[in-house]
Formats: sequence, C-alpha cells, structure tokens
Amino acid sequence: ISISQFFKWTVEIHHKKPCALVFDEFQDIHFVAEAEALIRNELQNLPQRTSIVIMGSKKHLLAKIFAKPDAPLAGFGEDLELRPIAYEEYYEYMNKRLRHHNLHITYELSCYLQDLVQRIPETINILCFEIVNLLNMISKTKKEINTENIHAALLNAVDKRKSRFEEYLANFSVSEQKVLEVLAKMGVVKLPSGKEFVTSCGLSQKGI
Repeated sequence: ISISQFFKWTVEIHHKKPCALVFDEFQDIHFVAEAEALIRNELQNLPQRTSIVIMGSKKHLLAKIFAKPDAPLAGFGEDLELRPIAYEEYYEYMNKRLRHHNLHITYELSCYLQDLVQRIPETINILCFEIVNLLNMISKTKKEINTENIHAALLNAVDKRKSRFEEYLANFSVSEQKVLEVLAKMGVVKLPSGKEFVTSCGLSQKGI
C-alpha cells in the first residue's frame, strides 16, 4: 500500500476509536527517496490528539532526519533517550529473580556482569538465564555466584548462538573482519582514523 493509503486508514480507525502510531527502526526511511517529506506531510494532517511514537537504534541516521536544519522532519516532536538502567536497580532485580533458584549475586559482581555485556538489558537477562541453568545443573543448595560462573555462562550463551554470527561474518572480507575484531576488543573507539586503531587493524585510514 502507499503511504497516503496507510495514513488514510489510520484516520478512519482513529475516528472510531482513538489510537496511537508507533514506528520502530524509523531511521530506515532515510534510504527511501522522498519518504521523509511524504511522512512529514501525513503526520501534520493527522487528527489532533493522535499519539505518535518514533523509535530507532541508529543515532547517526536519526540525527540526519531530525537534527539537520533543512531536513523535512527537522524539529519534529520531543526527544526521549532511553538511558541504561541504574546498576542498583538491576542488582535488585537480578537477586529478586535469582532468589527463586537459591542463587545470589553481590553488588560488585552484578555491576561487572552488566558492564561485561555493555548494560544491554536483553543480553543481561540471557546471561543470567545461562547462569541459572549452569548452577542448577551443579547444585540445588543456595549458592553465591562468582566470576567463573559468569564467564562459563557467557561462553555457553555465545556457543549456542555462534553459528548465526559465523554465517553473518562469512559475508565480510578479511579486512572487514579484522576491523570488527579490533573494534570488539577495544570497545568504544572515539577516533576510528586515530593512530592506535589504525595500527591495531593493520590497514590504512582509507582502508578502514
């Protein structure tokens, strides 16, 4: 269907019952010719009090859509950034769930676990699930989680999913794989063209 037809149906539904529009991974419209201007026009013509939520994971593309002064959607809406969940809050949540399995994790180790997977909630949950499976197989008595348990659980989680990533990486060149490998080891790289990153990759700045 066309964009105009989609919004026409939305208006018809809204007249019957108030609704909200939620767009996920919105930044992908950046690659569709004239889509930003068309959508801006349709959004402006929606009935009043229509709730609109726009979400995306690629900040650099979202900036081009909403922050670039001459972009059709420049200045549209209000920004809400979902920041990492506080260490203390996730620590309490972890132990609340682990308690049902006679397990406990210290605050220091819970912070280590969160940092290990870049504080991504879904990944933290996956890792905790693997820890539960690992320790429930070993003992049914109350147990304190340690660093070795976390590392073993992480290896299990990665091992279960490695084939999908191996297949994905197979599409990259040797140079591209090298850049990804160094990036993974270094974590956040503020200067991709900086001397340290370039030297570690063994490529030229242009190559990177």
